[in-house]
Amino acid sequence: MITLNGPNRHAIYGLYENACVDNKVNQYLATGRLPANDRTCSKQAGLQPR
Repeated sequence: MITLNGPNRHAIYGLYENACVDNKVNQYLATGRLPANDRTCSKQAGLQPR
């Protein structure tokens, strides 16, 4: 589970430009391995959803 603190919507992968979220999802898609622990990411200042 990846949680992003502070967004105003869900389904943010690839649309919200959050490196923490995008990198974790991309890593899973590339390897097929889930991370050992859940991850909480923070909203990046100044970025708005597309």
